[in-house]
Amino acid sequence: MSKKFNFLILLLTCSYLVYAIYLFLPITIDDAFITFTYAKNVALGNGFVFSNGDRVEATSSFFWMLLLSICEIIGIGSVIASKILGIIFFFLSLLVSFYSTKIRLQSGTYSKWLVSPAILAFVLSSFTTSSLAWVTQGMETSMVGFLFLLSAHLFSLEIVSGKGLYSLIGIFLFHMSRPEAFVFTLFFILFRVLYSKFTNRLYSKFLWLWLIYLITAVVIYESWGIYYYGHLLPNTVSAKFNGLKLATILNGVSYVTSRAGLQVLVASFLSFFLVIFSFNNNLFKKQNPHLTYFLSIGSLMIFMQIFFAIFTGGDSMPTARFFSTVGPLLGSVFVLSLITIRKNFFWRYILFSIIFSYISYGIYLLPIELHISKKINESSEIAIMPLIKYVNEFADEDDILSASDVGRLGYYYKGKIFDWWGLASPIVVERNEAIGKIKPKTVLEQYPRYIILYLAAPNLKSPNAFDGVAKRTKEFIEYKDFIDKYKLRKVTKFSSKRYHALFERIDMS
Repeated sequence: MSKKFNFLILLLTCSYLVYAIYLFLPITIDDAFITFTYAKNVALGNGFVFSNGDRVEATSSFFWMLLLSICEIIGIGSVIASKILGIIFFFLSLLVSFYSTKIRLQSGTYSKWLVSPAILAFVLSSFTTSSLAWVTQGMETSMVGFLFLLSAHLFSLEIVSGKGLYSLIGIFLFHMSRPEAFVFTLFFILFRVLYSKFTNRLYSKFLWLWLIYLITAVVIYESWGIYYYGHLLPNTVSAKFNGLKLATILNGVSYVTSRAGLQVLVASFLSFFLVIFSFNNNLFKKQNPHLTYFLSIGSLMIFMQIFFAIFTGGDSMPTARFFSTVGPLLGSVFVLSLITIRKNFFWRYILFSIIFSYISYGIYLLPIELHISKKINESSEIAIMPLIKYVNEFADEDDILSASDVGRLGYYYKGKIFDWWGLASPIVVERNEAIGKIKPKTVLEQYPRYIILYLAAPNLKSPNAFDGVAKRTKEFIEYKDFIDKYKLRKVTKFSSKRYHALFERIDMS
């Protein structure tokens, strides 16, 4: 294979990555500020809290919060730090994708290939839009993607060699990085136990020492969480997932078949069927076990993520963020699966067509996802930042502001936040009023000085003021205690059909 051509492909891919990251660099999604707020409070000595004095776990990633806390302490704000860390973790995941493919395909069989398999894995991971679009938006997605891939890579190496413990570090950090990661932790444990039983290694250090270290770390972490927050799972889980419902599943199906989600879904099914095809063609006999176990573990993890997305209703944020964790892993599993069917010209033509289509679709998706993310970010800043500036002029540290978009509010508002969406306020979940079902009574019981409500028009007198997202607002406007005690102070525009209306309690102004 031509080293110059491989270098050229790598250079073009990296140029595309730098350009894409530059385009997304100014965007910081509002939800990221929830974790930023936790990091800021840790730096201020208030503890692992969203609002000072309220022990509620509303961050989606405890480990990401810890890293940002360190950055806040040393003087680097979470906004900048999250982007730097996001870029670092993204490129680390690409390097693991490259390396994991390279060591599994050491045979000279591929020496005649124009592009090396390792480069192909790097390229496919780079053009997975659901990963790339989230590198600098402030969330933990790049870090989770890296830990997701690293865990699968190290674990499969240990399965083959029958020794090694390092995978438990990646698995434990992954466990700390997402609420749903406990499912994957159980997957790794079960896989290792069954494999050890199959190979008569049940009493070897390979199993029991690995189990002791991992389970001990997980138990200590979860026990501390229960002690500190009073619950096993974060409040966000209870707020977003309230039982298995048909509507939830339908939303999940819609999510996984939309834009960037569809790219991952189709590629995942392709990888899975190619893995099955390889097994039917005696992959165990014809290929090295390093390839076999990474393919099987990787494809199973990808499908676990897909089914988890379906049964929890997906994610309301743009660019298929839920799937961004599988991007780097998908690149490696996808290309390794494709390599196993290289036998003749027909299969090589199919291979080339799939890779070309995947890359082309990734390029096609980028401006679409950029436009959506940019529009949401700009709208959020335009609607929320003027309200923050207004309330901070008059509010005290103990004054409560009640709203649903609490990311930027939590990070910049100097008082306390009551999240009537339910993510950071357990009482909303307890009353089954989360995700926009909240009643005026629940909000007013908190005695907030400020309340931010949605409107579908720029003023209360418009005939369509309470349409769409503002339908819940009408309950407030018609609620006597609210009418008597609150006055409209400021209205900002989010979009043509969504406005944010700030109300202030009259007897506190």
